[in-house]
Amino acid sequence: MFVRVLVVLGVSFLAAAGCKRGNSVSGEVTIDGKMVENGFIHFLTVSAPGNGPGDPHAAPGQIKDGKYRIDGLTPGKKIVRVTALGKMEIKEGPDKKVEAKTTPTATPVPENAIGNNEIHEILPGHHVLNIHLKSPEGTK
Repeated sequence: MFVRVLVVLGVSFLAAAGCKRGNSVSGEVTIDGKMVENGFIHFLTVSAPGNGPGDPHAAPGQIKDGKYRIDGLTPGKKIVRVTALGKMEIKEGPDKKVEAKTTPTATPVPENAIGNNEIHEILPGHHVLNIHLKSPEGTK
């Protein structure tokens, strides 16, 4: 009997742990119909204080060639925030100094892009969430 209880508890624990890790979201990110080449997507818990990328409740993911995937995301209402970066190239110069060069991205994402910072409900399991942003009026 004792062994049976331990087995049931162990299986329950593994199932619960597996469910948490099993939550994921992936998709594509575009602005004005063009893929966001390089950037970040943040899933910020609506009820969390701060709601910034440094917030412990934020789940960040990298956007590469217009695609992203985040594993281990907790379910619930999330503010989805996209930022685009330039391409950074780091190399060693002839005098052995490290040089960093940033090239602006071809697809910048303004903070006030239409569709940015919107609330989405994340449910348990794996979900595809494509984010299609539009430049604010007068900025194209």
